[in-house]
Amino acid sequence: MKARDESIADLRAGVMRAFEGAFSAMEAKAGAAFDLRLNDTILAQDTRETNVQVHFHEFIHVTVPGIIEALQGTVTRRLDKSHETFDIDNTKLVKREKKMTNQVESHERKTAQAFMDEKDRRSTTFIALQEGIHTTMRTDDRQAEKKQNGMIDTIVALKSQYDEERRVREAEDAELLEKVSSAMERLHRSILDSFGEEKDMDEGHGVGTTPGDHNNGD
Repeated sequence: MKARDESIADLRAGVMRAFEGAFSAMEAKAGAAFDLRLNDTILAQDTRETNVQVHFHEFIHVTVPGIIEALQGTVTRRLDKSHETFDIDNTKLVKREKKMTNQVESHERKTAQAFMDEKDRRSTTFIALQEGIHTTMRTDDRQAEKKQNGMIDTIVALKSQYDEERRVREAEDAELLEKVSSAMERLHRSILDSFGEEKDMDEGHGVGTTPGDHNNGD
């Protein structure tokens, strides 16, 4: 029982170590992917925005004043148009950045939730596996106990049958011995009776001859 519990504990520890290793590897890959996306895509957009702002600043403060002096009306109209276009582009860029940020955050949330769901699923699977092992062990124990009880019942029945057979044999042997003893006693009596009659006859014959012998002696 102790070895079995230790084996289950080792199995559980191995599964948890493997899961934690896989979780750490996947987390590292996901972090690297997020960093790459943030550093490449957003950095490029930031660089573009910076360049646009630099060019715009140069255009406003350097180019425009010189052109204004030559073409006041035309430059003013073009400047307004450029400013308008810039506002539109800047608005689009801000929306795009916001959309990308939302996508990244959504992806992070989904990935984190996926990791949690996978962790819960594996924990549930491990618990179900452990319960299945315990159920199988309990079933085996019950089967072994049932088999052992059946063997004990069989042994008890055989012992009872043996005791009954022994009592019957002892009774039969006692009866047989009694019959043999009775027969021997009858045989003994018969022999005694037979030898007793012969002895009596011999003694009777001896009494009849004795007087003659005495007379002849006289």
